[in-house]
Amino acid sequence: MPKSTRPSPSTHSVSIRLAQEAERARRINETVARRKATDHEMNVDDQQTRPVNTAIAVSSTLKLVIMGHGFGELYKLRSIVTYALSPFEQRAFAGIISKGLPNVFKRTMDNIFYVLPPTLGAYLIYTSVERAHAQSLRKNPDDYKDEE
Repeated sequence: MPKSTRPSPSTHSVSIRLAQEAERARRINETVARRKATDHEMNVDDQQTRPVNTAIAVSSTLKLVIMGHGFGELYKLRSIVTYALSPFEQRAFAGIISKGLPNVFKRTMDNIFYVLPPTLGAYLIYTSVERAHAQSLRKNPDDYKDEE
């Protein structure tokens, strides 16, 4: 059987993309030329209004098209599966009373021995220091009994 002269699908899609990008670049260049002509007619300084540099944008998109990928398709993730559930099918507060409150109690009891001793110690130190400070501010009545 003779070989087909028709290009392969990947080559064909690249040539279609290149043609589309060339058409897009042509339209952008026409728009820029039209704007330049309008600006020139209105005596607007070209230094103040510079047209969009289309050569950079077109060359970068052509590079992506030549590579056979578009933006967001530069690589393919493999062996990563993600699942999602519609927000309308989720029950955000399911089991909050029957499972949530006992879970809060259990977690509190698990951590109470890590939190309570330092807190209790800090409270006792604070109250004793405050009591000692208040006592140091008092006047001694024996110091003033000779003044009367």
